Amino acid sequence: PYLYEPYFFRALAKINLDDFQGAEADCDQAIQRNPFVVGAYQIRGLARIRQDKFDGAVASHPSLKFFVPMKPADDELIDEKVIPLA
Repeated sequence: PYLYEPYFFRALAKINLDDFQGAEADCDQAIQRNPFVVGAYQIRGLARIRQDKFDGAVASHPSLKFFVPMKPADDELIDEKVIPLA
């Protein structure tokens, strides 16, 4: 009951079987047991995207905010600019 691994790996299996709701629930359990597992946030974000829960996906993984299309007026609200690494 205290390990995150069973929930994490079951979420990974469910995402591959297109059970996005189940994958999200298992990621929630994995994150509850160990909030430092980055992969659980990524899988949960992907599961939410596949369910068209875009706001939840961004909340799940803040770095996804750069992949969500924005309206032109929203550009004024962004304080930070993305700088290419190249």
